[in-house]
Amino acid sequence: MRKRFVNLSVFMIFLIINSPYIINALTLGKNTLKGIRGIQVVVENLNPDIEKDGLSQSTIQKDIEDKLSMAGIKVFSKDETRSEPGRPYLYILIQSYKQKNMGIYAVAVRISLKQLISLARDPSIVSHDDTWKAIATIGFVGEKSVDSIRKVVQDHVDEFIKDFVSMNPGK
Repeated sequence: MRKRFVNLSVFMIFLIINSPYIINALTLGKNTLKGIRGIQVVVENLNPDIEKDGLSQSTIQKDIEDKLSMAGIKVFSKDETRSEPGRPYLYILIQSYKQKNMGIYAVAVRISLKQLISLARDPSIVSHDDTWKAIATIGFVGEKSVDSIRKVVQDHVDEFIKDFVSMNPGK
């Protein structure tokens, strides 16, 4: 039992050390949402173990796209995003590690809006980077409760929607 706890503790420390994010649901970059006409949603591939236990990338994708659409935010296809200024997309990363002996996952959720940005000192240098983000949420979930991660994602998306609508009233 002690070895399992140590393994999970080491994993959590690894996540924290390797993540540039504070363990809160703070948001940054609200002003950078002004004038965006719509966004693409990109959900990073999930760990195969968590997909086997019932959390699917396609379900997360649909949840987010439906939530954005219901809020009046246009959801772009990949092709539509290419022609949009800044090429904005909402990026969802769900990292997970299953401690199989205990039947639990250590999970980190990160949501950010990425846009093309340029350096003030040299505008010819352009890169996709985070302009808004919900800081990583880290926690544990049982293998039979992985669907509860959807609620965490939805809560972060609600924060994004609130910020987006406040910066784009009437959209």
